[in-house]
Amino acid sequence: MQNSLKKPLRILFLTLLSLALAGCQTAATPPQATPTVILVPATPTFPPPTATSMPTVTPTATAEPIPSAALEDLDGLELSLLHPWINEPEAAFTSLVENFNTNNAWGLRIIPGTAGSLSALADALAEGNLEKNLVIGNGFDLAPSARSGTLISLIPYMRDAEWGLDDVYPAESIFAALAPDPADGTDWGFLPIAYQPALLYYNQSWGQKLGFSATPRTPAELQAQMLPAAAEKLLDEDDTNNGAGGLWISDSAQAPLAWYQAFGGEISTKDGVLSFNNDAFLEAISFLKGAYAVDAAWVGLQKTPYDYFARRQALAYEGTLDDLLTQEGFTARAGSGDEFTTLPYPSPDGSGSISLETLSVGIRAGSNAEQLGAWLFARWLLSAPAQEALVHVSGYWPAAGDPNAIAPDYARQHPAWASALQVGVRLQLAPERENWAFSRVVLQDALRRAYQLDLEYIPTVLETLDATLVELAGAGSGD
Repeated sequence: MQNSLKKPLRILFLTLLSLALAGCQTAATPPQATPTVILVPATPTFPPPTATSMPTVTPTATAEPIPSAALEDLDGLELSLLHPWINEPEAAFTSLVENFNTNNAWGLRIIPGTAGSLSALADALAEGNLEKNLVIGNGFDLAPSARSGTLISLIPYMRDAEWGLDDVYPAESIFAALAPDPADGTDWGFLPIAYQPALLYYNQSWGQKLGFSATPRTPAELQAQMLPAAAEKLLDEDDTNNGAGGLWISDSAQAPLAWYQAFGGEISTKDGVLSFNNDAFLEAISFLKGAYAVDAAWVGLQKTPYDYFARRQALAYEGTLDDLLTQEGFTARAGSGDEFTTLPYPSPDGSGSISLETLSVGIRAGSNAEQLGAWLFARWLLSAPAQEALVHVSGYWPAAGDPNAIAPDYARQHPAWASALQVGVRLQLAPERENWAFSRVVLQDALRRAYQLDLEYIPTVLETLDATLVELAGAGSGD
């Protein structure tokens, strides 16, 4: 049970690390913020999606055919769906579903219900009590249910000649390389419908005032811009903001992987378990510790960056798209007139790097008709109108096309939403199938602990990190 494991996992990791590092001297401990999921408010109106009628024929057989179902069995079939949204996002998603119910060619009806949040949905999956036909949640939370067989393999449906994914992903899309490939040997047990990126929020107006005409693309450029921001706070008349000004360090579980991949880290496993004990992570940690040591990066007493950023207490911060609308609100209330943007994580080669997790849909095992009907709805969620509507529901990037092309109105209303998708940026998915639900928490704890230690002890942190992942993988599998 992934979420229920978080506390014991953290205790186990810190216990192992404490034993390995007995006697090590530590620096000041950054505040320990608790990660939270912020559900983005929906825009009240959006273009209504339209369903595409499919041929009313028996699905064409493939090497692994989909279970046979008569089309008349779909007419009037009701399928239940569990999703994470509440309030305005829930209303917008319900409207999207009703559009499908009204216009689909098969007479299907989807009945949506909310779990209340992404974390509550993850708990329901971990407890094994999923009773809905479809479920929408984090890909890393769906992955264990796909491995256990609660969620079916989608490979046969993806490959089907009539109802597969051949015409869903435009080859010219910036996300084309991330699209599910049913021929790549991956057992796709969930279908990505949106991407949640790890980003840096950056105050363009303040950066320009400090003398920087371009945004930072390398770690060295980032530090070079953060230092004058910190110096400005040190030299003003307010002694309470000394040490602030530069990059605000979040407690995000996505940030460690983003830094790792920005420094060239590859997703690798040893004996089937994720491994981060390598030079790339050592280089990333060395940079972060160096920036922190000279006040180019800092942590604050507040557990969120929004007020700091709006009042020019932080030139940049580690964030995700969950932060966008909240930050817009804080910046507007501050009345500063500052403009901000989002950036990819800086990489040594200057190309920039964005690590992404997925919002995905999974299908519970059921009758042939139920599975086919659920697939038809899941596939419809990748149509351009449905993808635009999902942008307004979740605030995330669409999976089946370029954000600016799929949701141009949303992009105009929120200029920082897709600004990080710069030319040449490297996009990389999180290893969601590799026990990522708990591995990301252990990686987060490792980086947090690394900030407290001298560099000479970091190799021990990385060794303990890998050992902890091995221990937890064994515990998770029942070994």
